[in-house]
Amino acid sequence: MTELTFKSKLVRPQGVGTWTFAPITKELANRARLRARMRLKGMIEGEPFNSSLMPAGDGRVFIVVKKELREHRKIILH
Repeated sequence: MTELTFKSKLVRPQGVGTWTFAPITKELANRARLRARMRLKGMIEGEPFNSSLMPAGDGRVFIVVKKELREHRKIILH
C-alpha cells in the first residue's frame, strides 16, 4: 500500500446538486501514478473515508467529499 499526503482546498461549484470535491493536480497524479476509478482509503482532518478517484480531464483526478463527512468534521465552505 502506498501512502500519500497532500493538501487540497475543497471546491463546490455553484448550482443545485453539485459535488464538493478535493482536486488533485496533474503533477501529483502523475508522480503518484493515480488514475480515475482507483479505489482509495484515506483521512480528512483525522476522519477515515473510502472513495474512488474521479476523472477531471487532462490527467487530473479528484476525490468527492460526502456531505456526512463535511458535517461530521464541521468543514465549512465559503
